[in-house]
Amino acid sequence: KCLTGESPATIVLRSSGSEPVALTPEKAEPWSLSVAVPESLVPGEYELAVRHDVIVAARRVTISRQPQWKQDVFDVRDFGAVPADAKYLSWDTDPEKIGKVDSSEAIQRALNAAGANGGGVVCLPRGGYLCTRPLNVPKFVTLRGAGRGLTGIEWTDCDPPRPTCIRGSSHFGVEDLSLYALNHYAVISGNSGRFEDSGNVGIRRVLVRADRFVTCESPRHYPNYKEIFEQRLNDHNRVAALTFGGENIEIIDCDIYSSRLVLGLDKVSGRIAGNRFTATPTHWSLFVRGVNRVIFEDNYSADGGASLSSVHHFPHFDEEGVRKSRAH
Repeated sequence: KCLTGESPATIVLRSSGSEPVALTPEKAEPWSLSVAVPESLVPGEYELAVRHDVIVAARRVTISRQPQWKQDVFDVRDFGAVPADAKYLSWDTDPEKIGKVDSSEAIQRALNAAGANGGGVVCLPRGGYLCTRPLNVPKFVTLRGAGRGLTGIEWTDCDPPRPTCIRGSSHFGVEDLSLYALNHYAVISGNSGRFEDSGNVGIRRVLVRADRFVTCESPRHYPNYKEIFEQRLNDHNRVAALTFGGENIEIIDCDIYSSRLVLGLDKVSGRIAGNRFTATPTHWSLFVRGVNRVIFEDNYSADGGASLSSVHHFPHFDEEGVRKSRAH
């Protein structure tokens, strides 16, 4: 808490064989500085020093140039998706509810088109979209709604459980919508940070209501509901609602409930901020493993607590739902 005062702080970058580059922060708070990196700065290794009367921090940093994500828009309605009024979103096993049409294939066609384009934004306008199978998000594609109070996707109950509801490898985003899921292993999943192809995942302003049990707590949906409830309760292959890892992970301003773990992040760097996490776990509700340069701030965890450490690992599933767990 020593980055502000009467005189402004300055960030200085030094690399061998070149002149030092001094940068003035665009925003300065006692504990953080925000600065724009000039386009002319050559990517590479630098020594970074923060000067404020005296040098208060110095370390080695790597500056890299990431590819620009395309902003071409792909409206799911143009691919055959049929949104219902959002008021029809409800926990149900019936895909034939009033005004509801299975939009899984149509949304996937839009995602595939954006992927073939080299990236883009798949837009889900206002309404509730019913899905009966997982959605695969290609690299450099963002799945974006009109706001989490306006756009929702609902996955009906199924048996056996889905491996995931939304799946990507790396470099994908989910923004501004609500996700309702029944009986699944994960809601949003990507590659673990233990694999080279991982990271650069952004989950922003998303509401998740993920319950693995609600339709098997009475005979309304399953005659043998007690047996099914016990099967799901004792299924220890369950992973977290959000499970992925790698560099540049962002989980920002989300409201996530899961009937088991909420986060299962592995070998992670990035920012987790401004979220509300709620779970009914048997242990922790947030597992963030292999932590390296993670900003974790302004989060509220209602139940179970958080476990953030630089050791251990977290089990992940491949697209067929096969458990993958390697020590590191």
